[in-house]
Amino acid sequence: MTDDDRILQFMNRCAERLVERAAAPGAAPEAATGARAFQAAVAASTPLPCRPASVPVVGATVRRIDTGPDGGPLAAALVAVTPLLPWVPTFRATDEGTEFGLALFDKMRDLNGLTAGLMWVGPGCQYPLHHHPPQELYLTLTGRARFRWGGAEELRPVEPDATLYNHPDDWHTSIAEGDAPFVALYVTWP
Repeated sequence: MTDDDRILQFMNRCAERLVERAAAPGAAPEAATGARAFQAAVAASTPLPCRPASVPVVGATVRRIDTGPDGGPLAAALVAVTPLLPWVPTFRATDEGTEFGLALFDKMRDLNGLTAGLMWVGPGCQYPLHHHPPQELYLTLTGRARFRWGGAEELRPVEPDATLYNHPDDWHTSIAEGDAPFVALYVTWP
């Protein structure tokens, strides 16, 4: 199995779980649309040239991820695929990757215009408060955080395996709690 096969397998597992979670009672109705769009885009995707890369926060905290049942159903798969991904610092902060990292799935595979990836937030760090026109869906993969999403003004606790939906231009942020990173899949679509 090639590294690209492993990445695609992980993306497919994320897409399957996202579809399941977005169909759960209490999920935002729009979440199912985004989850299905991501699943279809991954299934039809083709690889793009990319090389593995890391940022300091990923290398320093990957071993802190709980890969047991409390860590989330995709935690062990995330740890296994982490060294294969091209991690970059977020453009929303000037930390040079010491607090935050992104793995941009849409730069690894042609997702036909869909934007998706992984957001890695170091322990105790707060991802910059921001908003954007596309709607967004998150699947929390591992770690615990306080998260502002869905038009709320307060931070609410989230655990692994939760779906969070943002309407266009909803302000959102997250703060990783504990000594492990908070990692989530994100998908934006028009």
